[in-house]
Amino acid sequence: KSSSHVLIGQLCLLVGNLSGSVRLMAFGMFVFGLGVSPLAVVQETIIVRFFKSHGLGVSLALGLVAGKGASFISARTSYPLAEKFGPHAPFFAATGLAALSFIVNLIYLFASKWLVRGAGA
Repeated sequence: KSSSHVLIGQLCLLVGNLSGSVRLMAFGMFVFGLGVSPLAVVQETIIVRFFKSHGLGVSLALGLVAGKGASFISARTSYPLAEKFGPHAPFFAATGLAALSFIVNLIYLFASKWLVRGAGA
């Protein structure tokens, strides 16, 4: 559900960018935020459970490093993308990555149901 909010928000952001509608872009960011917040909670829960023997500090540090690293990478790639392919290219790239993530989540969902059925659990 959250992944679909992220994808729909990103699509609204892309369409708003292409049409020059700041309102649609703002709405896309709002919908995107509705999906990102629950995903962040899930991500933090997974990190905390995986590193529970190392304490909360390591978990918190990993979350911060991952967030800052993703921000750094996006900042380093968006300007060259815009320079080479035009000002809409970073929005297309972000929407493509959101769509890829959504598809991978669907594959995981169907594969896990198939594995559970096959195992008879």
